[in-house]
Amino acid sequence: MLTIIIAWPEFDKGVYVVELETEIAGITLKNPLGLGSSRLGYTGSQLVLAAKQGFGFVVTKSISIDPREGYESPCIYKGNGYMLNAEGLPNLGMKQIKREIAFYNENAGEHRVPLGVSIFGSTPRDFETIVEYLDSEKFEFFELNLSCPHSDPTKKEACYLIGQDPDLTAEVVEVVRKNTGKPIFVKLTPSVLNISYIAKCAVKAGADVITATNTMPAMDVTVNGDSRGKPVLSNTTGGLSGHALLPISLKCVYNIRDRLPITPIVGVGGICHGEDIVKYFFVGANAVQAVSVFYNDGGYNNVRRILDELKLYMIKNDYYRIKDMAGLTHKKIR
Repeated sequence: MLTIIIAWPEFDKGVYVVELETEIAGITLKNPLGLGSSRLGYTGSQLVLAAKQGFGFVVTKSISIDPREGYESPCIYKGNGYMLNAEGLPNLGMKQIKREIAFYNENAGEHRVPLGVSIFGSTPRDFETIVEYLDSEKFEFFELNLSCPHSDPTKKEACYLIGQDPDLTAEVVEVVRKNTGKPIFVKLTPSVLNISYIAKCAVKAGADVITATNTMPAMDVTVNGDSRGKPVLSNTTGGLSGHALLPISLKCVYNIRDRLPITPIVGVGGICHGEDIVKYFFVGANAVQAVSVFYNDGGYNNVRRILDELKLYMIKNDYYRIKDMAGLTHKKIR
């Protein structure tokens, strides 16, 4: 059990005890903040670097059977309070990621935290192939990316279509469940009418955890200069992330928790401050992931800042453990 003892200068009572350790799907996390799937987890060395920053867990870049180069630049755009990205699912492929996983395990040392491997494909067979190849490696869970918002629906990488179809979602989860004993996290898109039903189908098919949500389909254009009217991304559209996504993802987590009272949920989208994590706990999440905030000023220094803000909130509001905050919103409404 990890107990953190803090002396805050703004308090005059001395020492406070806060427990950030939590558990999800049988995996012990030293704290609930994870690094979500992104370019920040592209290689083993990047995963080692992330583990050293204080995350409770880390997730790889989404992996396909074969390597992919992705879209041309610009593929990331920073707006006012939001970020857009359309990378085209670039990744090293399943054979190379096996070596990157080994590198992480060999070099993270005392800093090692639970590792999730994010995978995607266009058919259930694609997912099955990747799971069969990687399952024997040392990592804690698979995360099924069924929700990339900027994959081309006319091409093979259209994994986001899977997460919009409850039957296809269930079929993919069933195939993966037959080929692994590791926990299965299913990452869903907010771009559906009834995310809680799709989550229920995933759990019924064998998913252990729901990750909610991926980014939201969006776009932006320039208004000045010769490029006025031109999309800011080479792919025209992309995925909306950053603080603007927070209210959307919170609603999704709330709806999923309402339908699935005991299924573990990882909340993702818009986390910039410690109180954003608190909001996810209130609506039903058990842990969280963040990415966009680490592209902002401060980079990985934001990990410690966010966790410190979370601890301070807990102290000020008499919360000793993460689970003490669980589901408060549902209790208030009922």
